[in-house]
Amino acid sequence: MRPWSGTRRVQSLARWIDANGHRSTGYPRELYLECPENPDDWVTELQEPYA
Repeated sequence: MRPWSGTRRVQSLARWIDANGHRSTGYPRELYLECPENPDDWVTELQEPYA
């Protein structure tokens, strides 16, 4: 996932948090687990604290 393409994924995560009765308690972040030469093959973990 390219950094600029993650916006929809972060928004999806925020909607899931809201739909399941939680609320965000901080800023989301992206953790790049694997970054091969081709950005389309990157493995990215989205993290967002919630309560």
